[in-house]
Amino acid sequence: MLPGVRKLSVLREPLYKNMNTDVKRSTFGLLSAALVVVAGSCIGSQPDDDLRPNAREINPGEVRVASTVVSIDTVRSGRADDPCALYPCYATIRIDSILGYGSGFPRPLSPGESLRARFAFTLAPSADAMPGYEPPLPGLEEGVSFQADLRGHLAPGLGARDPTFIVYNYRTENDAGVD
Repeated sequence: MLPGVRKLSVLREPLYKNMNTDVKRSTFGLLSAALVVVAGSCIGSQPDDDLRPNAREINPGEVRVASTVVSIDTVRSGRADDPCALYPCYATIRIDSILGYGSGFPRPLSPGESLRARFAFTLAPSADAMPGYEPPLPGLEEGVSFQADLRGHLAPGLGARDPTFIVYNYRTENDAGVD
């Protein structure tokens, strides 16, 4: 043993062996009650997807909106491999209501506001534009209402103020639901 270091005594018996029975019972009861409370609060804090109209969480940089197609832009892409060369991909949409924001969305939107959005998988039905795409998209026309998550992107560079908006998936009222 090193000089100046004392030998540490090690407990050879469990700490609870020297406790009296009442202390053991009250400690066990307190720990059991705490476990029940913690387990109950965890179970109670889980969202019930059947009760929430928008059960899926909103991704960062996105806003969930109910919208209506106001007009469809007929300009087509010049790239042959782009589905937007055959089908429209841009539309002016009116925001009917805001259903929720993900963190970091570039700017607030207002009901009644109109904006130009790019539909990443075209406004045509996915069966026509992209056969086999899952989940299938029904296609959108002027006057059709839909729910979607808009992704907002600020253009790179200094002083960029107006974000571009992209729709990847959407659902219509007649649709079974696309998340």
